[in-house]
Amino acid sequence: MERVSSISASRRRGGGAEIVLGSGERLVVSTARLAGFGLARDDLIEDAVVAALRTASRLDGLEQRLLRLVAIRARSRVELDRRLERWHVAQEEREALLDRLSAAGLLDDRAFAHQLSSSLQRGGHGSGRAAYELARLGVEDATASAAVADHAQADGEIAAALLERRFGPPPYDAATRRRAAGLLERRGFDQDVIRPLLSLDDS
Repeated sequence: MERVSSISASRRRGGGAEIVLGSGERLVVSTARLAGFGLARDDLIEDAVVAALRTASRLDGLEQRLLRLVAIRARSRVELDRRLERWHVAQEEREALLDRLSAAGLLDDRAFAHQLSSSLQRGGHGSGRAAYELARLGVEDATASAAVADHAQADGEIAAALLERRFGPPPYDAATRRRAAGLLERRGFDQDVIRPLLSLDDS
């Protein structure tokens, strides 16, 4: 058995409540999770409740770490799941944490796919690069397909703007066309985009 010595607002980043046990152990738990325990100061709690509080505190700490990652940039579900696995979090707990982020609207692979595609378009990359990156980050084809299809419709315009920035306005000589074709291939544009832009079918 343990006694609850105090419950107060936590000063740590992310807020929550700090529970101090009679042993001196301090546990920070979100107010939402804490509400499920129904604790008050001077309560005597059984070992099973202490264990549950420790688990809640650990999960809240992991959730705060995930939120900091999402705050830096959008992430796919698989990307965060891989991070949790590296942190040695059990699969059941990983799924619960990611479901909480999804329910809060902070984890949405479809929205992530469009955001990543938009970022790549601004950087002068083609839809092939978008498809590759989304697959690498674990976004399923069915979820990524709409973003990739929208990206593909803009490929010609993106590629033409990239060529003009790098090589000036067309037409280009043979050596420049070769360099330009290599650049576009590396940037994720397919031959259906590259050949007409560089008049390769006429060479």
